Formats: sequence, structure tokens, C-alpha cells
Amino acid sequence: MKTSVRGLFVLVCIGFLSITGCKPGGGDEIGSVPESVAVQIGLGVGSGDQSRTLPLNFLLDPQVTAYDYGAPSWKFDGQGGSLIPGSGWTPVSTDGGFFAFVERGRAELEFWRPTNDDLGMFFRARGIPSERGDLQQLSVILNGVTLPAVDLKSDLSDYRIKLPTEALQDGLNRMELRFAFATTLPETEDPRLLSAAFYAIAIVPSHIPAPFAFLSTSGFDQTSNVLSIADGAEVLIPIAPKRLFSMGFGEVQGAVEGLEVVIDVAATATQGTWGEIWRGKPEALSGQRITVDNSWNKMGKMRILVHSPDHGFAIKGAQVYFSLNPDALRDSPFNQEETSASQELTNVFVYLVDALRADKLGPFGGPADLSPNISGFAADSVVYLNAESASSWTLPAVASLLTGVPPVFHQMMSGNVRMGWQQLKPLGLRLAEEGRLSVGVSQSFVVGPAFGFDQAFSHFTINSQLSGRELRTDSLRGILRHQLLRNDGFSKPLFAYLHTVGPHGPYTPTEEYMKWVEPFPGKFDEDEYLPGPFSINHHGSDPEELAHIKALYSAEVAYEDAAFARFIDFLKFLGVYDDSIIIFTSDHGEEFFDHGGFDHGKTLFEELTHVPLIIRFPDGQWAGREVQTRVSTMHIPATIGEILGLDWGFPVTSDLSISPRVLDAAGRKLSPPLFSEVHQSGVADDGAISYNAVWDQNTKCLFSQTKIDQFGQSEPYFRVYDLEDDPSEQHQEVVDDGSELACWSGLREWMHFWIDKRDQESPDASLSVDEKVRSQMKALGYLQ
Repeated sequence: MKTSVRGLFVLVCIGFLSITGCKPGGGDEIGSVPESVAVQIGLGVGSGDQSRTLPLNFLLDPQVTAYDYGAPSWKFDGQGGSLIPGSGWTPVSTDGGFFAFVERGRAELEFWRPTNDDLGMFFRARGIPSERGDLQQLSVILNGVTLPAVDLKSDLSDYRIKLPTEALQDGLNRMELRFAFATTLPETEDPRLLSAAFYAIAIVPSHIPAPFAFLSTSGFDQTSNVLSIADGAEVLIPIAPKRLFSMGFGEVQGAVEGLEVVIDVAATATQGTWGEIWRGKPEALSGQRITVDNSWNKMGKMRILVHSPDHGFAIKGAQVYFSLNPDALRDSPFNQEETSASQELTNVFVYLVDALRADKLGPFGGPADLSPNISGFAADSVVYLNAESASSWTLPAVASLLTGVPPVFHQMMSGNVRMGWQQLKPLGLRLAEEGRLSVGVSQSFVVGPAFGFDQAFSHFTINSQLSGRELRTDSLRGILRHQLLRNDGFSKPLFAYLHTVGPHGPYTPTEEYMKWVEPFPGKFDEDEYLPGPFSINHHGSDPEELAHIKALYSAEVAYEDAAFARFIDFLKFLGVYDDSIIIFTSDHGEEFFDHGGFDHGKTLFEELTHVPLIIRFPDGQWAGREVQTRVSTMHIPATIGEILGLDWGFPVTSDLSISPRVLDAAGRKLSPPLFSEVHQSGVADDGAISYNAVWDQNTKCLFSQTKIDQFGQSEPYFRVYDLEDDPSEQHQEVVDDGSELACWSGLREWMHFWIDKRDQESPDASLSVDEKVRSQMKALGYLQ
């Protein structure tokens, strides 16, 4: 298989991957392959003007490429794979490594069954004893089947639990970990109720003798550009539709004798079978380039498997080292005349960054160097300079964004009720009915099963990160990739809603982004910069402390900018960027004492309601356009429907679209005016909070229904601001009776209209949340 001729590559044509009708010729057949696979040596293909070199650190990112495809795992350091931590986990970084604490006695996991082999659950963990010293006990519930309980030692130990074959499902499996009790760590001042600390967790075939060694030896070293694969492990690399993909190998070394490398390809996990294209000793790959022609309108994949066929089981510590040059990964159009996946498949991506202020981003007047990647995306898109959210905290804002109706209609305002969606169809269900794959991925506990959001999509994954530091946004790409690989790629158009919590409190940027913080040092411990303590202890009155917490937030924004860039690179690699609708937005902003307060959800001032909104339309229509017209995130469903040519009727009619085509036809002014609201029950510390806001372009009317502000102080019922002259809302306008009457009339019309509609439609938001959810909402500061 070895050749000394530079520039040669292996061109693979497989029945279900190719429509070009390749036949052997122009070179000698090599290797032993199935009849459905024809392998050639040829020159020049894939090296034309439209070829591209793919960055190694992008494609070999664990969130894009599955190192542990044969063993779903997570080491809680942001480098996880196909095992998805759900609710209940709090990832932390300590001197001893990366851990994830389980809070309040329960945590969830999801994984795709990797093989039909007997499987076991492996984990390295320490149980937290009870206050009396009792050993922690773990019960695992797999797809509703309860497994025998396990006692956990109080020091870090390894465990393996056999998973009964009859309880496993093909495809996605759900696992719940339940602990006998939760307590505080006796040696710390941590007030949380904790059950266990996990260093690593994996679902592994039973024949692997040393799971932790198996998990630790696979990876990509970005410094040396060496890819290492342990015996028994696999690397799965996605291949974009309608592309020639090639991978070149430099020096390849096997750690022990007897190892074999197998390379095969498939269109998707659910379509066709794997077709082997190369098999041999690792060193025989040195200097070779493998090229796959994927001419389908769906994602393909190439798998690199290392195993020891003579032994029949994995050898402890055995691995292969693949040296990769910077240009090792290349791809190019399979046909120079057709470079996109399909003109008929318009995919839709809504990428929402929780708690992101618009004025932190370059396109909205923020620091240019804080968000260069979002600015680059904006230059290729339409920027809505004056977009307002339907509310100033996550639950009502996202419910409105996905349905196109205001909080007064869907009633998800206080955190006490959940949506049933029977009468009120969100985007995910509407587009699923149109034949789309509807995928939701959320890192916010609020946008999850607790409030019924898992029922708003045909496929939903909760990857709660509100309390975490290390995992954060990067895991979104891995989850989306797995959904695509497991659901037939882009064989049908996709709607994906991705909700990341990067800049949401707590502000805990990783070391790489602390350069934004170093010029503004703070003098308190990290916990003092959580929203609650910072506000209660009045640290905002200290200019230096205020500058420090703003810098922490800026660092999180910079991280989010880089994460979004990698998401866009992922879409470009998959060949779907050009033909898709891609929406970048937020649910609300964040207050840093702009009006004397902190956090969000307690006022309707612009620092909370003014959110970024950038839309890239298919084929770059209207790219570079800036829209001054004030719009709402509630207009997003209507805009998507109008662009896709779908007529859904009330409440997302096409005339509420904010595409430039509709705005231009409407004279660039939407009617009726915009509205926003926030209503939360209060206590003595904060007072009762109940606000409505009305915008008529640059005139904003603010109503305080209870006449009590967030500090429990009395305030006027009615205020008016001119946002053109006073964008930070520091000076109330002098209001005459006519202006007040106009604002009040608009609000009254709006409220009566939607209340009447609510009574007629009866959206089912009357389902009460359970006490556990209430406790979590209180911990996050959303309920008092």
C-alpha cells in the first residue's frame, strides 16, 4: 500500500456515496476491499482552484470529530464526546483536574448506543458521604429500568456497572443517576447540596480491560499535530455533502506489534453500511492520502479504527500515533459546477446567546476587538440595529421568540407554570410538520423539560451549563453533529435551535480570555462576583469593582464570539452555510448598574430589552444591509415562514416578517408598535415587579403596574423616553396628556387584543411546575 510518489492519493468511489460512476482505471487496484468499493490511484483531483485546506484544530476538535465514537464518554474538561451530560451537573476546574459535581441527588445522561456489544458504564468518581458519615449510594435508571445500587467510596475510585442488554435501545438511550442523599462538603464553605464528584464517565464495550487508559490515550495534540488512537477506539470524521474530502498521513507509528488500522466510509449511520477502503499495519499509512468522493446531498463520514485482530480484545495502553501536516485535511467540490448541498434544502439555524447585551458587539457600537467574528458574520448578513426582546428574562422571552406571541398570551411569565404546546405551536413543531428535522439543543435549565421545551422539537437535548465553567458553548457543536449523524444528515432540511449560556452569570471566563480582565483587577473572592452577592453587598457602588465585573462579562463575550466562529466554520465545512437562514440573537441583555441594579429580569430598560439580531438570508441576500426600523424577536417565526414560502396564518403571518423585502414594501415601519413585559412576584427585599413597555420607533413608554421598582421603592406609573436623544434612558421626557393617552391607548389595545385571543385559543400554560423546579428557579434568582 506504500508509495513514494508525492501528490498521489487514493480516490474512493462507493455505490451509495457516489453518483459519478467511477470505474477502476488509471492505476492499479490496491488492498482487499468489498465488491461495492472501487479504489484507484490517480492525480490532481481535489487540488483545483476551489479546493481548501481545513484547519487541523477545527476538524479534529473533539466537538466536531468523535474520538470516542465506539465508547461515548466525557472527562468534564470541555473535551467530551458523544455522551451528553443533561441536568444536574456542575462542571468545575480544580487543582486536581476537571470534575463535575452532581447537585441535589440527581443527574441525567444521554448516549447513542455505539455497538451491539455487551456494554458497561465506567466512571471515576468520589461519593460525598452523608453528614453522619454514611457512604453515598448510587442507583442507575437506564431507559426506565432500575439497576442494582452501588456504594461509592469517599475517595476517588473506579467503578464499572454492567448495562443489561434488554434495557438498551438502538439509537438514543437515557440514563438517570440517583443518589441516596445530598449534603454540603464538610471541608469547604460551598453551600450547595452535593452528592458526588465525577472525573470521567463512559459507556464502554465490556471487553475493554482498562477503560480509563482507553479514554485517556485518544486525542489530538494541537502543539505537535499528532493524532493518537488507542487500541479499540475509533475516530469519526464528518464529510460535507457534494465534496471531495482527503486526509494525508505523515509518519505513522504503532506503539505495539499486532495493531491494525481500518478505514471505512458511510453516508450516514442510518443509510447503507460501512464500506472498507483501507486495511493494514499502521506504518503502511505513512505518506498516504485517502480521498473520499461524497456526491450525496447529505453528510458522509470516514472512520479510522485501530484494533488488534490477533488478540480479539483491546491491549492495555496500546495506541497508534498519526503525524499530520498542516495541510493534511483538504476538500473541494466534487463537481465544479455545483458546490452547494442542494438549492432545494434551505436549512434554518437559530443561534441564541443568553444574556448578551447588544452594545457589547461591534455591529451595535461595541468594542471592535471584542467580537471580530460576529462582526464578520454581520458583514455577510442583515443587521437589525434596533431589535427588542419580548421580555427581560429567559423563560417568557424564548417562549415568545419560538411562537411569535407575547408573554400575556402564552402566560409563561413567572416561572411557576410550564407550556403544554397543544394549542400553541412553536417553530420546532411547525417546521417538523413541514417535513424538516427539528432539533433543539439548550444549555439553559430554563429552556428545557422543566418548562416543556423538550416537547417543542422533534429532537431535543438539554446540556445544562448555567452553573458550569469549562463545558459551556463548545459542546453545542458536538451535540448538533451527533444529531445530524444519527438522523440521516441533511437528507431532509433542518431546523436547529441552539441556546448557549456563555455570558450568563456566573461570569467565569477560562484562562485564555482573562486578558480582558487583567487590566481591571478585583479584590474579592470569585463567589462575590455572582449576581446575588455582588448586588446584595453593594459592590456596584465601587467603580473598580464595577469595572472588574464588567470585564469578566466582556471576557465571556469574547469567548462566545470565538465559539460562534467555530459554529459558522462547521456550517461552511458541511456545505450548508450559503443556502441556509442563520439567525444570531439573544433573549435579553444584562444590567451593570445602568439604572442602579444588576442582573436581569427586573426592569424593561434598554440594557435588558435591546438585543442583537443578525440574519443571514439564503445566498447572502441583502448582505451588508443595516435596518434601523425597530423590530421584535417575536417577528422571527414570521420571517422564517415568509422566506421559506410557508403560510401559517395567525399569529405568524408573512406580513409580520422583518425581511428587507417586507420592510421595504411596508415603508420600513412595522405596525402595530412593539411591546415587552416582565411580571414577577416580589418580596420585601425587591418589591413587586410588573412592567410593560411600548415602543413607537424611538419613543418608548414604560408602565410600572405596581408603581414599585426593583428596590421596593415607589416610582411613577408612567414614563416616556426619546431613545434617539437619550438611548441610555437617563432623562424622562416631559409628557403632555396627549402623549400619555396615546401610549396608554396603544398598550390597552395590545393587551385586550391578546387577552381576547388567549381566551379564544386557550393555550395550555396552566401546568404547574414541581417543587424541585421551583427550588432550582429560586437558586437561579428567578423566583423569590
